Amino acid sequence: MREFSSEGKCREYLANLRWPGGIICPKCNCRHTCLLSNRRYQCAECRCQTSVTAGAVLHRTHMPLTQWFLAFYFVSQDKCGISAVALMSMFGMTYKTTWHMLMRIRSTMNQRDKIHQLSGTIEFDDTYFGGPTVGKKRSRETEKAKVFAAVSLDEQGNPRNIKMQVTQNIKRASVKKFAQTAFVQASTIHSDGYRNYIPAMEGYTHEQKLYDPDSGLLHWLHISAELKG
Repeated sequence: MREFSSEGKCREYLANLRWPGGIICPKCNCRHTCLLSNRRYQCAECRCQTSVTAGAVLHRTHMPLTQWFLAFYFVSQDKCGISAVALMSMFGMTYKTTWHMLMRIRSTMNQRDKIHQLSGTIEFDDTYFGGPTVGKKRSRETEKAKVFAAVSLDEQGNPRNIKMQVTQNIKRASVKKFAQTAFVQASTIHSDGYRNYIPAMEGYTHEQKLYDPDSGLLHWLHISAELKG
């Protein structure tokens, strides 16, 4: 609330994200612009006008940026996923307005997740969602939906980002495809000693150990998988 308490502070933050080296005209790349009364920037060379929200999730929005920033915060911090009804009660808006806001935010988060790759030290394993069927296996041969799960860690060993993906199987080819999509090449991968992981992680620094529940191996990954499941 302090950092983004006004439209001006929100616009300044977006401008610094979009043009960290100074405002650049999207048409001719000129660096000389002036701020107009409508909060658009006009190029001194070609007269092209642009704004901090053009082409982004906030494109052509009529809602105050302060409310958008609050919505970003609530959506990203709520572990159970916030609803349009909840946003409606917080902001005093119509359901239709908060529903469209939420759809825009979720769509943008989904696009970001598709291209984002984990880096550094990564815990990796497969898991499954749903409780075990009575009388059935609860190992890797379970009939439940199988999921690849990975968590990147910071320098202190705390979790940074998580990626999960449903998979038809956990064969070598499937593991390798997930790794190539989800991991930066120079990453260090920690996993258990499952046989398909070793050849699939060729090209990465791969540290695998036989799983021991008392060793702390894959600590954050198992916590994350339990929360998601």
